[in-house]
Amino acid sequence: MAKAMVNSARGSLMINKDAMFTSKELVAFAYHELGVHMLTTVNARSQKLRVMSLGLVGNTHTQEGVAIYSEYCSGNLTLNRLKILAMRVIAVNLMLEQRDFSMTFETLKREYGQTTEQAFTLTTRVYRGGGFTKDFLYLKGFRDIVNLSKTTPLDNLLAGKAGILDMPVVSEMVERNMLERPVPLFELKHKSTPETAVIDYLISAIR
Repeated sequence: MAKAMVNSARGSLMINKDAMFTSKELVAFAYHELGVHMLTTVNARSQKLRVMSLGLVGNTHTQEGVAIYSEYCSGNLTLNRLKILAMRVIAVNLMLEQRDFSMTFETLKREYGQTTEQAFTLTTRVYRGGGFTKDFLYLKGFRDIVNLSKTTPLDNLLAGKAGILDMPVVSEMVERNMLERPVPLFELKHKSTPETAVIDYLISAIR
């Protein structure tokens, strides 16, 4: 189970009672789960168009990308977090290729240096329900949001469960008062500093 997740139906943040957090992880989860997932849930409910709650095309990819980007903007995206996101992509790929829980588990340990606990967590995530590829979307979504942020303000993606594909239409509807303008809880803009140089370099290399 995830350490924390938003329950949209209940409008609440659920915390795994067995989870352990560092101080930085707690702040990152606040930005990720509350600053993006919970905020877009609340904003979607205020819109007259119910599709903003149901979700537009590609909304999961976009939402997770914006949520990771919020961690980045707040200065709480760590090297370990990036590594975990990358390992999830590898685990999904192994699941699709191998289709064998134990084989994927052993490959993650043998070829990617994962501990037994790390390999089991990754393997369990991607094999749940008979095979679950959502973990591939986090890093891809983050990459796409980083690229989009270089040319386009991102605030209108917070109007509800929007997707990058429909952002021009969503933005036009916001400008024409057909959708309520979202109010971000923080600035969705990363500012590079000497302290973020390594993270910035690694993110620039994501393809």
